[in-house]
Amino acid sequence: MEYVEHDIIEISARHFGMTWLAKVGNAHLVLTVDGMSDDDVMEQCQQIAEVCEAYGSPETLLAETRLEEENILKMRNELYGALMPQLAESLDLAVPPARVAEFLGRRRTHREGV
Repeated sequence: MEYVEHDIIEISARHFGMTWLAKVGNAHLVLTVDGMSDDDVMEQCQQIAEVCEAYGSPETLLAETRLEEENILKMRNELYGALMPQLAESLDLAVPPARVAEFLGRRRTHREGV
């Protein structure tokens, strides 16, 4: 599971001439689900969607084809290369799990100049 901010993943999508499927929200969780059968995978996806909805997610999207899955992974995995010309710092940060929300709040406040 990975967290990506919408504006950042959109930069990667444009860099590769692709379209990021999610149009709603400021951030996204990208999850890879695996199972013993397609039914097993779909059951897991349904459970994930229910949890996301319970916590206020506006939408849950699934890669419906192998190409969509490959494109999502390309945009995420090669994000650093797409952003490198615009960055002065590394994208890899280590934050204790219990402090992620605080870190993201401070980062957004700093970025917006509030």
